[in-house]
Amino acid sequence: MTLDRIDIELLRLLRSNARLSNKALAEAVGVAPSTALERIRRLRQRGVISGFHAELEPTAIGIGLQAMVAVRLTQHSRRIVDAFHRHLGELAEVLAYYHVAGADDYLVHVAVRDPA
Repeated sequence: MTLDRIDIELLRLLRSNARLSNKALAEAVGVAPSTALERIRRLRQRGVISGFHAELEPTAIGIGLQAMVAVRLTQHSRRIVDAFHRHLGELAEVLAYYHVAGADDYLVHVAVRDPA
């Protein structure tokens, strides 16, 4: 899918504030509200926009500590890696994980309640 200036601007605006009204989006990019609505619908339908989410303030929900944890796997078979991914996905404390190059295999972003 080729994105034009209007698509890119709509995406930029939504990325900075996904709660903007369709009217505000249309005004910001200089198109009719119906055009903005259709473009956003098309971007969602084609998978460019995969969803919308709320940004949470960690301390407001009791998260007092975040860390990036380096992980090295002892084996790298597909079975082991898939099981590791499943396990991370089941842990509420894991916010994200990244496969990296170098001495470590993964960086795991975790968030936990304040240990105090």
